[in-house]
Amino acid sequence: MSVDTTYPLAFTDPTLPVMPHGVGVIPAGGETPYRWLAEDLSGPAGTPVTTWRERGKVGALSGGGASLQPLEGYQSVAFNGTNGLQIPSGSPLPSSRGTICGVARLSPDALEASRYGLIALPTSVSASDGKISKETSGKVLFDRIGTADVKVASADSILPGQYFTFGFSQRTAGAVAMLNGISFAVGAGDMGGFSRFFVGTIGSGVHWLGNVFELALWNEGLVSSHFTQFHNAMKSHYSFIQ
Repeated sequence: MSVDTTYPLAFTDPTLPVMPHGVGVIPAGGETPYRWLAEDLSGPAGTPVTTWRERGKVGALSGGGASLQPLEGYQSVAFNGTNGLQIPSGSPLPSSRGTICGVARLSPDALEASRYGLIALPTSVSASDGKISKETSGKVLFDRIGTADVKVASADSILPGQYFTFGFSQRTAGAVAMLNGISFAVGAGDMGGFSRFFVGTIGSGVHWLGNVFELALWNEGLVSSHFTQFHNAMKSHYSFIQ
């Protein structure tokens, strides 16, 4: 016979590491993604976010127009439609990225017929391609990096107040995009990666009005099955993802 004894002691050591939820993706190369998680940021609602550090402290996004906003029990970085955050030129990321994924929301105050810029991937925010934006049609437009301007709009529209997952893989043999777990081909191109990125803006005064909960970046070019895995992992973590 054995006797199990339970002691009502709480772990209060503030140095204990907090493990983030997973991304659900194990690419062929086994790469661990770079991650920016809003849950790593602290402060009351409305606290300005001028620096958002990567979880492994590889690089920090910096800029303005963003603040903390808890939503449905989760921390988020809210963008007010006037500015954005960016990895600086000469980024500390060790090499060119191939894929970006994330979880976001379009603000309830956004207009259905207005354009809002979520992500820019080129070396300059004023570049003509390498963007993810919500267009005046309500569709999300994925514009890949390359000398040829190749882009595709999602089949579904994003409505004000809606939460969603997204992904964009800059594959040299053809980019793949994802919205809410649904993947689609963007087209072939000649450039497979991005050395820096912007969140909350695509330049030319087109900024995001809404929230970003997290971002994940891989050097590998993910495929549709990986995007499904990412969406399912986010669905398991965030109660608002369907």
